[in-house]
Amino acid sequence: MSKQGWLPNARITLNSTAATVLKGTLTVTLYKGTPGGSSLDNCTAGTATATGYSKSFAIDTSTPAPGTNTVTVFTDNSSFFVGVNPANGNASANDGDGSYFWLIHYVDNSRTSPNDRCETSSISHNDG
Repeated sequence: MSKQGWLPNARITLNSTAATVLKGTLTVTLYKGTPGGSSLDNCTAGTATATGYSKSFAIDTSTPAPGTNTVTVFTDNSSFFVGVNPANGNASANDGDGSYFWLIHYVDNSRTSPNDRCETSSISHNDG
């Protein structure tokens, strides 16, 4: 028998025009449930439950690669599992099947900050 576990992680890329410098803080938080707000491009945590994973990144593209103002960051979640924890093969004490989303929140130090963005995933598995 095989048992599955999902360790959610994400890659986030911020882009701006070549003349625009991004300098601020990007915070990425994982939630279980459905995001609130008018769309995925303008969302909130709503009534969703925080999973306990959140990470902030200092963003500074004042010295970008020539012709670009792009920065990519990666989450490093290693503790919030959905399903079975592969380290010990036991069912996770964390949440199981359902909808999850990343809330991406960027605050720029000198420009108007964009709306929050959400990226969603749904998971269901059968360990039978």
